Amino acid sequence: PSHPNFRFIPDLELRERAFHSYLGVPILNGRRILGVLVVQTTTPRDFRREDIALLNTVSSQIGAAVAPIFRRWDRQAEGKKDDASSGEGARIVRGRSLAPGCFQGSPYPMGGGMRLDTIFTPPSRGVEIENKAIRKATRKVIGNLAREARSVSGTEGRALLIAQTVLLQDQELGREVQGRIEDGASAAEAIRITALRGVRMLESHADPRFAARAMDFHDIAGRVLRALGIESTQTPPGKEKIVGISKVVFPGDLLRMGPEKVGAIINTDQGIHSHTVILARSFGIPAVQLPAADLEELRHARQLLVDGTEGIVVIDPSPEISDRFRTRAEETISLPDGGPSDLSGPVRTPDGIEVRVGLNAGLFSDFEQIESYGPDDIGLYRTEIAFMSRDTMPSLKVQTAHYRKVLEMGRGRRLTFRTFDFGGDKVPLSLKFESEENPMMGNRSTRYMLEHEDLFRKQLKALLTVSASGPMSILLPMISTAEELNLVLDIINSIKNDLDRTGVEFDRDLPVGVMLEVPSVLFIMDALSRSAEFFCVGSNDLVQYLMAADRSNPHVARLYQWHHPAVLAALDHLLKKCRSNGRPVTLCGEMAGNPWAAMLLVGMGYDHISVDSHSIPIIKWTLKQARGEMMKRLAEASIRASSSTEVIELFYGTLAELWRECAPLAKMLSSSLDRLRSDRLL
Repeated sequence: PSHPNFRFIPDLELRERAFHSYLGVPILNGRRILGVLVVQTTTPRDFRREDIALLNTVSSQIGAAVAPIFRRWDRQAEGKKDDASSGEGARIVRGRSLAPGCFQGSPYPMGGGMRLDTIFTPPSRGVEIENKAIRKATRKVIGNLAREARSVSGTEGRALLIAQTVLLQDQELGREVQGRIEDGASAAEAIRITALRGVRMLESHADPRFAARAMDFHDIAGRVLRALGIESTQTPPGKEKIVGISKVVFPGDLLRMGPEKVGAIINTDQGIHSHTVILARSFGIPAVQLPAADLEELRHARQLLVDGTEGIVVIDPSPEISDRFRTRAEETISLPDGGPSDLSGPVRTPDGIEVRVGLNAGLFSDFEQIESYGPDDIGLYRTEIAFMSRDTMPSLKVQTAHYRKVLEMGRGRRLTFRTFDFGGDKVPLSLKFESEENPMMGNRSTRYMLEHEDLFRKQLKALLTVSASGPMSILLPMISTAEELNLVLDIINSIKNDLDRTGVEFDRDLPVGVMLEVPSVLFIMDALSRSAEFFCVGSNDLVQYLMAADRSNPHVARLYQWHHPAVLAALDHLLKKCRSNGRPVTLCGEMAGNPWAAMLLVGMGYDHISVDSHSIPIIKWTLKQARGEMMKRLAEASIRASSSTEVIELFYGTLAELWRECAPLAKMLSSSLDRLRSDRLL
C-alpha cells in the first residue's frame, strides 16, 4: 500500500487492503493471452526468480489445458457474428522458415487435382494414334519448359526446368511408356502408370533427398497429361493472389501460376532444398513448412497470414495482428529516419565506433539491387546453394564460370566463398549420403569433403583460378580440429603448385579462414590461429550445439536462445582469442540480423557482422542511432547474467533509456523485443 501507484478498489470479498505483495504472470497459448495468474500475500515479501519460474510453469500448463475451451468459444462466437474479419479466433502456428517474406490471403489447395493414383484416363484408340499423341504432347511440354526457362529469373529456376526436360527425354522411361502403349494402354494411362511407379519407388527410399526426384516425376507426368487433354478437377483460383497449401506443392504448379497468382506457399513434406522452395525464393514468395496435423485446419480458414521470415502462419488474423506483421515486414523498407540511400558505407555510432555490415548470399538474386542497401562486403557466400537441385555435381568449368560471375555481381567488394557445406539438412540430389542417426552432427561439410578429395580439389581449384579476378577469401565450414584445417591447407598448396606448373594466374596470398561453429573451437583457438588467417562465427550452428537444441525442432525451438548468457560468453571468448592472436573475425549467422543481437555484438567489440540482404538496412540504421558506450554496458551485463530471462530484463532496461534518447529507435526495438520475449513462451 505504500507504493506511489497503489490504488485501493473497495471489494468486500477481495479485501485488497490486507495484501502486501503481488506477483502476476500471463496465461498464454501461443502468443494469445488467455488470462493472468496472480499470487498475493498478506505479509510483505520479495518474490524470487524461482517463484516466477514456478508460476510460469503452472500458467503454461493452465494455458494448454484451457486453450481448446477458448477455441470452442471462438467458433461459437464467430457463428453469431456477421463480420467475418473480426479475427477473434486468430491462432498462430509455428513452423519452419523456408523462404522469407510476409503475405496474407485466402487458402487454396495447390496440386490436389492431378493425382496419379486416382485420375481417370481414357482407353486406347490404337497403338499408332497413341504413339502420335505421346510424341506431340512431349514436344509441346519440351517447348513449354524451354519458354519457362527463358522467362524465369535466377539460374536456379532455369536449372530445374532444364533438369525436367532431361528427365522427359530419358530413353529408358520412353521405352517403358512405348511398351505399355503396345500392350494396349492409352498414352495417358502409359504415362500415369510409368510415372506412378517412379514416384512410389523414390518415395519408399530411406534417403529423404529422393523426394525431390519423386516430385519431378509427378510434375512432368502432370504436364504431359495436361498436354494430352487430361484436365485437373481443381477449381482455378480467382483474381486475387492466394496462399497455396498442400502436403507437396509441385514446381510446375508454382511455375504455371507464378508470383502473379501465388502470394505464399505452405507445405508439410518439402524441406529447404526442395525444388519448389528454391523457385519460391527465386520468385520472392514466402514459404513455411508446418506439421501435417495443422494442414486440415488451414484449409477451412478464411484468411492466412504467412510470415516466411520467422516460419509463422496466423489463421484468420485480426486487423491488428495483420497490421503488426505487415509493419514488421516493412521495417527493412521504411525506416524511421532515412532510407537505404543514407546507409551506404561503414556505419558509425554516434560516439564514433565504426562497424562494417556485410551481405550473406547464396543465389544470384541476393545480389539484385545491391547498391540500394549498400553492404560493405559479401561476408559469406554459400557455394552449395546454387548446386543443390542439380542431378550431377558441376564440372570445374561450370564452377569457375559461376564463381567468376559471383565476383562480378559483388562489384568490387571483398567476397568470402564458403566451401561446400553439404550434409545435415543440405543434401544435394547429385551426392550420396549414408543414413545417419544425427546428420547435423554427422559426416557433413569439410568432414565430407575431405573424404571426397576429388570433389574438394575441383572446387578449391575453381576458387583459386578465379582469385585473380577480384578480392576474395576462402572460408572452411564445420572445422572442429586443427588437423582438419591443416589437411585442407595441404590440398590448397598442392593445387597452387599445379596451377604454377600450368601457368594459371591466381592470388598467391589468398586468405583462408575457419568458420567457428563447433564448440570444440572455443578451446583450440591458439592452434587454429597458427594456420587460419581469419575467422567467421557461424552462430546458427554454434547456438544449437551449445544449447543442444535443434532450431528446426518445434519441441525444443524455445531453447534455441542466442541471448543466453552461455552463448554470449562463448562469443565474447572467441572475439578475445581472435584479438589476442591478431586475427580478424566476422559474425555471419542469423543472430546478427536481430537489432538487439547486433547491439550486443558491437557492445562486445565485434566490428564486422554479415547478414541477409533484407536485414542490412535495419541493422545499419540501428547502429547509427545507438551509442557504443550504452551497447558496451548492455553486453557486459548480459554476459554476467544468470539466465536468458535476465538478459531480456536488461534489454527492457536499455529500452527505457532509449525512449529518452532516441524514441524512433526505441519504438522499433520495442516490437522486436516483444517478439523475442513471446518466442520463448511458445
